[in-house]
Amino acid sequence: MARPALFNLTLEALPVVVSDHVRWGDMDAYQHLNNTLFFRLFEQARMAYFERIHFSSPGDNDQIGPILAHTECHFLKPLTYPQALQIGTRVSHLDRDWLTMDYGLFFSADGQARLAACGTGKIVCYDYANGKRCDLPDSVVASIEALEKS
Repeated sequence: MARPALFNLTLEALPVVVSDHVRWGDMDAYQHLNNTLFFRLFEQARMAYFERIHFSSPGDNDQIGPILAHTECHFLKPLTYPQALQIGTRVSHLDRDWLTMDYGLFFSADGQARLAACGTGKIVCYDYANGKRCDLPDSVVASIEALEKS
């Protein structure tokens, strides 16, 4: 089976990157970062991206915002306390009312960023006031396109 293109992600390919670290309490009985926390780290990067492009969240006046429809993760390397982490994301596909984000979770080894996990998320534009999907606002699409070109 061929390796997914995500397995070749680099930090430089991801326009939004946040830093974190593995906490002692984040490890499971097998003494590595619990698999559920990878999704929380992806979420941190996703929310940083949305903040950067000024994509609304519930509670804002317009009530139009993102909602996660699907996510997945490829676990490539175990992570342990107290490893420093960098989590990056980009939009790899943009459609009328949804987008796909790619995530990369990196740790440092030999002075280089090494990929520990990668994944994707499908995010739907949602009208929270009316409880249904809606088109991405033009301003959000323009912000994504500008950020992805930089």
